[in-house]
Amino acid sequence: MRVPYSWLSETLNPKPTPEELEELLHSRGVSVEKLEYPAVKVSGVTSGVIREIKPHPNADRLRITMIDVGEEASLQVVTAAANVCQGMPVALARVGASLFSGLNISKSVLRGVESFGMLCSAQELGLNLKDLPEEQQSGVMEIPGEIRPGTDLAELFLLNDPVFIFEIFANRPDLLSVEGIAREARAALGQEYKTPETVNPPEQEADLSSYLSLKVEDLELCPRYMGKLFLDVKIKPSPSWMAYRLMKAGLRPVNNVVDITNYVMLEKGQPLHAFDYDKLAGKQIIVRRALPGEKIRTIDESEAELTPEMLVIADAEKPVAVAGVMGGKFSEISSHTTRIFLEVARFAQVSIRRTSLKLGIKSESQRRFEKGIDYYQIPEVMERATQLLAGTGAKPVKGVWEQKAAAPSIKTISLLPARVSRLVGVEFSEEECRRILNLMNCRIAADNEGLLVTPPTFRPDLNREEDLIEEIVRISGYNRIPETMPAGLMILGRESQSEQHQERLRDLMTGLGFWETVTFSLSSPEQFARFNLDLDDSYRVANPLVEDQCCFRTVIFPSLLGVVKRNLISGQKNLAFFEVAGVYRPLNGEVDNRSYLAMMIAGEGKDFPVLKGQVQQLFNHLKVEKPEFKASKHSAFHPGVAAEITSGGLTLGVIGKLHPEIAQRLEIKVPVFAGEFEVENLFKAARIVKYQPLPRYPEVNRDLAFTLKQEVACGEVIQVIEETGGKILTRVECFDRYQGSQIAEGFQSMAFHLTFQSQDKTLVDEEVQKVIEQILLAVKERLGAELRS
Repeated sequence: MRVPYSWLSETLNPKPTPEELEELLHSRGVSVEKLEYPAVKVSGVTSGVIREIKPHPNADRLRITMIDVGEEASLQVVTAAANVCQGMPVALARVGASLFSGLNISKSVLRGVESFGMLCSAQELGLNLKDLPEEQQSGVMEIPGEIRPGTDLAELFLLNDPVFIFEIFANRPDLLSVEGIAREARAALGQEYKTPETVNPPEQEADLSSYLSLKVEDLELCPRYMGKLFLDVKIKPSPSWMAYRLMKAGLRPVNNVVDITNYVMLEKGQPLHAFDYDKLAGKQIIVRRALPGEKIRTIDESEAELTPEMLVIADAEKPVAVAGVMGGKFSEISSHTTRIFLEVARFAQVSIRRTSLKLGIKSESQRRFEKGIDYYQIPEVMERATQLLAGTGAKPVKGVWEQKAAAPSIKTISLLPARVSRLVGVEFSEEECRRILNLMNCRIAADNEGLLVTPPTFRPDLNREEDLIEEIVRISGYNRIPETMPAGLMILGRESQSEQHQERLRDLMTGLGFWETVTFSLSSPEQFARFNLDLDDSYRVANPLVEDQCCFRTVIFPSLLGVVKRNLISGQKNLAFFEVAGVYRPLNGEVDNRSYLAMMIAGEGKDFPVLKGQVQQLFNHLKVEKPEFKASKHSAFHPGVAAEITSGGLTLGVIGKLHPEIAQRLEIKVPVFAGEFEVENLFKAARIVKYQPLPRYPEVNRDLAFTLKQEVACGEVIQVIEETGGKILTRVECFDRYQGSQIAEGFQSMAFHLTFQSQDKTLVDEEVQKVIEQILLAVKERLGAELRS
């Protein structure tokens, strides 16, 4: 919420500086997001009225304007703005002026014509408002309000006035008003806040029932509704002081009636709405649920389709407003309005929130209604709006229409002053507790045990004794609490074993040259279908925020693929990503949440052997015992380039090349290789390292090449060799695989490097040769392999 310093500080005496006020509020728990100062001090800007517009003799896009600035002679100003017109009140930066944009104005000659200033846009004055009319966002701004030509706008509009930007939390709806924040500031200064008295204007005697009938059909969704009629309304610009405050608060001035409703909303925190009385069919106001199929065109020119769960304000024929969210276009105030019906009401928070979400409409009114409105403040708000409307010449009809449900109960809380000191650790006397609670507009009575405190109705967050104690400490200042060491038993926290394993993997993967990613745990049915995954294996979210995140993912690499695709689009050519995260699957009626490591590479020099090599390096670091790579038919991978990896009967994971159909669906044109491993099984497969002395005897190396059928995997051959080689065979490595013209069709050649070594003696050729012959026989019998000469 935006509040200009001048508005916020007008009730403070003495007035702190903006910086002191910021610190004062911040230290009392009122979150000041930012104190916004003008970038450059604005000076030399006055109001003016365009009296004459002439075409430029030497430029089609330029025009010569004569500006009345309250002096005998008008000033000549050349402008390129297309939205200027005769009689338009404008902001003129005269020669020597300084603007918010940092521009200093000097006399200039534009295509042979002298110009003695510049007509200003809202941005150049520091009023960068998204709600300005489109032609004024970049063109010349039309000054709101009735201002005499020649008036210093920097002084009148307080253009150099800093603006507070507050973050308001859901439990403090009272702070969505200038009065609410001013009340906090006065309490921090030790001053009780008193609401300014309203002067009741003279009212027109009339029979209300002859003008309008009012009916609230659903008191659950609208527990209080109050309306008042005003005659002889004259629509005109608002006074400059009101227009300035609205602009600084981020609202666009429209006309005196609309501006008053917005002004009172900002001042009191209670939204209001004004209807053109003469546009209400049947002279009726009915607060009801929408009928099936009903539609309404709102004041923002959008058409909303209503449902029976939504509350509307209707006349005898149709809805004229979506209650608490936005008014209807048909009944809005226009330049022809002469009579208005003013609404002040309280609507159910949940109803407003659901309606706003379903219609996709956000507004300042909706924001306040969904946080909660004070039921008891409504008459006071009506009086304030009546006072301001009467000041414009409107004549209020005597009395109000009102319908309401039973008033909410006003709670009373018991407070023991001694408990305040005991909980906080700082001495608070009963007198001090009374003083602070009085500053917060609480009513206090005494009983035999302590104080009976009745919080103000605008503070729904005060419900128990602890809440009152927090208020006492907050207003007196948190810095009053001394710094002390915590007492009691201290427990040293540490990571669980699972967390330690995940951190270990992150360190290893970054060491292997991968970049870590963090992606959403939620996915979509489309993504499951795109990767040939079974949607029945996932859990769905009952109320997803967006449809693309309605299912818990069962694998991670589709999320990684999205990262790869975005990087490929941005021109990156060497990609290596990983993520350690959880996946969620149904298991025996419960959620099976396991941690997985996913990795993905793509781009220049990336292929399946590269990925396999990086996986083997990871296994070496983890000391995974005898990993076995077997051909896999995983649905997301190329059927001929995928491998399942096991160790000691445990399935570690799978690696492979992304399936061509998936790549085509995602319009990825470079090969992508990925792998995914279950973290728990990776560490279960790790062997316990036992250190032993370095061998004293030399090793013997032999190379063997076999011709085998094409479907035989390298891991199968290694397994047979290791089982047959006995204790003296210490290492087997496949260093070559060949298919081509020199090998019969349907066959392949594999070459292995074997290392033999004994811990007891030096091996002789006969011993090694005997083991090799056993290996040759076993490989031939079990795999049909022939020694290649």
